[in-house]
Amino acid sequence: MEKINSNLIYKNIKNNHLKKWNHSLENEINKKSQILTYLNTIKNIINNPNYKAEEGQEIIENKWIEIMSEKLEDKKFLINSHSNKLFNLLIKGNSTLDILYKNKNIKRRFPLLWEELNKLEFLILSFSLAISFHDKLNYTYIMNRIGQNILYLIYKNSSKGKKSKEYSNFSEWKNLFNLNNIEEEYKLGSFFIEILSNLPSDIFYRDLIKGEKYNKYDPAVLRINEEYLEDIKENIILHPSTLLMVCRPAIWSCKSFGGFLDNKIKGESVITGSTMHNHLIENKKPLYDSINYLNSIKFSINSLLLDYLNNEGNYLLDEVKSEDELQRLITLKIGETYENVPFYLNVHADWRGRLYTQSFYITYQGSDLSSALLNLWDGEMLNDSGKYYLYIYGANNHNFSCIQNVHTYILLKNVNC
Repeated sequence: MEKINSNLIYKNIKNNHLKKWNHSLENEINKKSQILTYLNTIKNIINNPNYKAEEGQEIIENKWIEIMSEKLEDKKFLINSHSNKLFNLLIKGNSTLDILYKNKNIKRRFPLLWEELNKLEFLILSFSLAISFHDKLNYTYIMNRIGQNILYLIYKNSSKGKKSKEYSNFSEWKNLFNLNNIEEEYKLGSFFIEILSNLPSDIFYRDLIKGEKYNKYDPAVLRINEEYLEDIKENIILHPSTLLMVCRPAIWSCKSFGGFLDNKIKGESVITGSTMHNHLIENKKPLYDSINYLNSIKFSINSLLLDYLNNEGNYLLDEVKSEDELQRLITLKIGETYENVPFYLNVHADWRGRLYTQSFYITYQGSDLSSALLNLWDGEMLNDSGKYYLYIYGANNHNFSCIQNVHTYILLKNVNC
């Protein structure tokens, strides 16, 4: 077992919430004699009665890397984990990172940041974002997302425990160090993914797009090495930005950043995506109002369906395409994680004003499985108009053309609840 450099691990966590949570978690581990996986850890935080919803959400957003770093430091975890192969790959990646640090390679590539980059947490961050976005975004965009988040984590670490007179927020920090550009973000993200795409930690690989989907501006995608797919399934680590929120998202306004609680500091725009087109939305108030309303809706997991799919209804999952197997597994695991608690779907927009949920897995904009697992927490009885549109929806699912087909319309009028 390779030894982790002690300066890479958080040994003294000052956050009182996390200390209380660690104490209760240790008791539970002793009772069950097992180490909890990442999503089970999130579930433990969500269901902890000592936390208000906002406190739990803050821990999930801000402490998840520390939690995983501590696990990877714990030799007992690596020994007892039913699939320590993946975690050993991350440790080997960390050894590669340490070598690049000592031979000055990092200093040559990142002269302003090199002293901050020799940390295991950045590999964990890169891995989680790569798993979350590998089948949804092209290679360049994933690299930029990773680079953005690494820069933000460096900023948070640099301002931890003190208030700098040189900068007051993330944007000012990036401007101070001339890091407010896409090229630097791409270089940073690409550097860490390269470590996780080459021996001895070749979890991913870069693949060129062929055929009709070829894009000369972004001709590659990131893929998972099939050799480690089963290990990844047993040890799912997702970035919190792809998960559900257990408290209402922060309010958007002309003066404040909303969405995830940490975005009050991070300052990501409500309008996401590429900025290369230079389009602007001048009057954002109607957009903010719409998103704030959608963000206020409370949802729940369809427990009856989830239980059915995990038991006698498991055969239905076989109809999902094989290439969506990891997506399907993650969706079910997130459903189990957030079962029996209310949650919210964080919404953002593109420059055209189209709205999207930030959760990829449980969302009303997702696959049949994703939307079927979603219920409203505060439901209402259907009136006659609601029943009518429910019938139309049902007929549409059976390939009827409801409004235009007279026979379908008559059928709908004679359906009984």
